[in-house]
Amino acid sequence: MRGPPYISLAIAAGIILLVSVVAFKRYLPYVGNRIGPIEPAAIVQAMEDVRLVGLGETGKRWSLRAGKVEIARNRSVTTLTGISEGSIFDQGKVALTVDAGKAVYDQRSDELALSGGITVEGRKGERVSAEGAKWDGRTSKLVGQGRVEVSGKWGSAQGSDLVVDARQKEITMTNVSGSLRLNDRAL
Repeated sequence: MRGPPYISLAIAAGIILLVSVVAFKRYLPYVGNRIGPIEPAAIVQAMEDVRLVGLGETGKRWSLRAGKVEIARNRSVTTLTGISEGSIFDQGKVALTVDAGKAVYDQRSDELALSGGITVEGRKGERVSAEGAKWDGRTSKLVGQGRVEVSGKWGSAQGSDLVVDARQKEITMTNVSGSLRLNDRAL
């Protein structure tokens, strides 16, 4: 007795498919290898000894000289290493100067994440040293990460959870210890 004719056609098609997979395995996407191009590198552009300026709606947000700059494939994340001669602007004026080991600027959130040991200095000589910090260009706030040291004409303090508000000209820290310089008039 013979089976239905479509059974023999299905078996023949299965054998042909199996032979094609074995023979042409490296060219077929359904067996695990891609026919299309290989994924591009995560970094699409790298430059050395560069000065970059971050612009916002009101003008300059920041300006940094970097030993190396890498721009990510998505074009919205830029990584800078060996930072010197950095400036952070608030309402068109230099609010802070910056030196850091590394910075990552995310254009979507307008945040500049500084790391690798940073030093930030204000216009009147106030100085902040920390392992890292984030600058939010929209709110003009610098948020320190880890242990932070702040110094100025008034003395010095160490603490954590630093927030520097450039617009309000306020510094906030927790777990603070430090020393104050007092003159005779202050007593």
